[in-house]
Amino acid sequence: MSNTDPRILRTRKAILETARSMLLDEEPGQLTLRRIADEAGYSRQAVHTNFGNLNGILTAVALEGLGIDSDPDGLTEQLGDPTPLGVEELRGRVLSLVTRIDSERVLLGRIAHAPDLPSLSEALLQAARRIFDLRRPTIGLGDLDKLASSFLLGGFANVLRDWVRGELEATPEAITDIITGRIAEVGELA
Repeated sequence: MSNTDPRILRTRKAILETARSMLLDEEPGQLTLRRIADEAGYSRQAVHTNFGNLNGILTAVALEGLGIDSDPDGLTEQLGDPTPLGVEELRGRVLSLVTRIDSERVLLGRIAHAPDLPSLSEALLQAARRIFDLRRPTIGLGDLDKLASSFLLGGFANVLRDWVRGELEATPEAITDIITGRIAEVGELA
């Protein structure tokens, strides 16, 4: 069965909706694959097959909260062209993501505080990859090598994670300015 099979899509959607609801109603540390499966009306094996583990479910819920399809194949199809990403286009993309995060802060904050799970960080890295599209020369920095790309992505995700956790107090516009400012600083050094 493919990822476009309606039965698989229905199962994934039901499990994600259940996990989202449970996250908003109880402590993230109380969630287990078994409890999510029971609440969704599916077997533990169905949950495991679709998401792998609890971190996989929480990452998928975070991606959904960020407005990103959790299907890794979908990322490849949505990547843009190889032309440089302009500063204004980058700022618009970042602001769009940060505004979305702000609207989902409660859910994402609960995921950020799930014990010993990197779910939010993984989701934020995928969001950053989507914004930067690593096949591009990014914002005119030239061809960035893997180390520079990883640095930019990691820093981007860390700022967003700290903001979601409440460790940074700022408006979406201020967070966007922080992120794009740091990227510009890297560009000046490159």
